[in-house]
Amino acid sequence: MPDRRAFGIATAAYIFLLRDSPAAVPGVKTWRLGLLGSARSPGSPLWAAFDEELARKGLVEGKAFSWMGPPVTELSQLDALASDLVKANVDIIVTDFREGVASAKRATKTIPIVMLVASDAVREGWVASFARPGGNLTGTSGFPIEMEVKRLQILIQTLERPKRLGYFVFAPFRRRPAVVDQIKRLEEAAGAKGAQLRVFEVEEAYGSLGAAFERAANAGVQGLVIHNHATIGANSHAEVGDLAMKFRLPSIMSYREYAVGSVLLSYSEDTIETYRKGATYVAKIMAGAKPGDLPVEFPTRFEFVINLKTAAALGLHVPASVLSLANEVIR
Repeated sequence: MPDRRAFGIATAAYIFLLRDSPAAVPGVKTWRLGLLGSARSPGSPLWAAFDEELARKGLVEGKAFSWMGPPVTELSQLDALASDLVKANVDIIVTDFREGVASAKRATKTIPIVMLVASDAVREGWVASFARPGGNLTGTSGFPIEMEVKRLQILIQTLERPKRLGYFVFAPFRRRPAVVDQIKRLEEAAGAKGAQLRVFEVEEAYGSLGAAFERAANAGVQGLVIHNHATIGANSHAEVGDLAMKFRLPSIMSYREYAVGSVLLSYSEDTIETYRKGATYVAKIMAGAKPGDLPVEFPTRFEFVINLKTAAALGLHVPASVLSLANEVIR
């Protein structure tokens, strides 16, 4: 992670700079979108989908809108970054972090916030209802507990009746009511299939993910469900896969990028769809809609990816019944 003092200086300088882009049209409002989330790198298919959807509606970066704010690299930065965006008087805050939504909500009650997250927005207390969110927040929501249970069930089906499974959870979140409920549901789902689930906490410090893998391997677990936040200390999607390979632990995670990076399985909402929907919300707010009047939407498409290269390296046979369910098989 970057030096915090250096990061603070960079943030202060960056927050008031616009991204390089074509000149704005004179007399036409250029909306300032505040970024409170992952990096908008040129190679990101998610943000590319977001931009493409806006472009389809005639909203082009540099003419209709500009971005402000550096990407988030540590969760501890979120409150400060959200405050900076409010001070910079951005027109809309866009966040694809669960914690980013909470930070944005604390920072402003008036600036529209568009969330691109898979958390249950009502359970989290962010919106009054999905149909009528109220306040200044709208966007996409999800079914985090149900999705984790589904991942566990896929892993059990893939491993064909394992007896010991592990669940990696980010230590700072371990006592949150939603996470406590999630773990309870996972334990029940594992028990219904004759398996025992053991929870392993991953600390915030860099390198703790590898230590968690080692603890799981020493405990004799046969497979892992890894909560997305448990990988915060990792450098890349590939590093998570490398650790799973090193300790020979078949694992399932959320997003496709992890399976591409050699994690055995991934199952998630179609994230491209999520970012496209997020862009639609931004466009509606630019057209005059109030976020509190825009119903929160749910994912309608899901993606299940299997990495057969990883399966072969682990000496694992993936049943045909599982292969037939996959949207993508990496060979």
